Amino acid sequence: MREWMALLAADTAGRMRGYAAPFLSDAVQAAAALFLFAAVSPLGAQSGAPYAVWLLAGLAPWFYYENALLASANAYFVFAPLVRRDLCRSALVPPARVAAALLHALPWLLAALAGAAAAGCLPPRWYLLPYCLLCGMAQGVAEGYFAAMFAPFFGRFVARGMRLTLSLLFWFTPVAWPAARAGGLAAAQWFSPIGYVVDATRACLIAGAPPPTWQRALWFWCAMAALAALGALGSSRLHEPYREVL
Repeated sequence: MREWMALLAADTAGRMRGYAAPFLSDAVQAAAALFLFAAVSPLGAQSGAPYAVWLLAGLAPWFYYENALLASANAYFVFAPLVRRDLCRSALVPPARVAAALLHALPWLLAALAGAAAAGCLPPRWYLLPYCLLCGMAQGVAEGYFAAMFAPFFGRFVARGMRLTLSLLFWFTPVAWPAARAGGLAAAQWFSPIGYVVDATRACLIAGAPPPTWQRALWFWCAMAALAALGALGSSRLHEPYREVL
């Protein structure tokens, strides 16, 4: 536990020093989405909330997911000296980076909470937001473990490919475009882990947004448990090869 807390403190301190650049990048992305989609989607998926509030409620978990997943994919490169000298177990690194990435989600979550309160659409179940953060952390750890397991053997190509993929997914999924729910993407959104977290967050912040079903929650947690177990097992078994590759 002490080893993991030391990793978390080191990564958080590093993020605090370089906080401005990723925050500005997220802000530009949010402004572009608001400008492009507000005209075609004046209301957030017929929930009755202003589109800006609907968008913010989806951006908070999305930005956390994006930052956490990219941080996990780069985890063994950032802490390569520690892994190489066997000063920390490789399986501890991705969860520490996912927890530190929470720093990037909090401003957006607070902005969405304030916007929903100002618009008068904040439902009584807003206190379930910590559960949504827990879902986001679970997804970041599970998928981060899986991505980090292969990253040392493919260099930084994994992180670059993921960055491009996540950028494309943002513009072609219902995370930013409510009108897509009327098309064939609605079914894909049901099976999407990040779609579950986004919809759960919106249900906590917008009174007219329907909450995800228990079947969808069961699917999410089973899928994340399987991915996390596979990634953790792979990271622990590949500790010696990581030391050689890094």
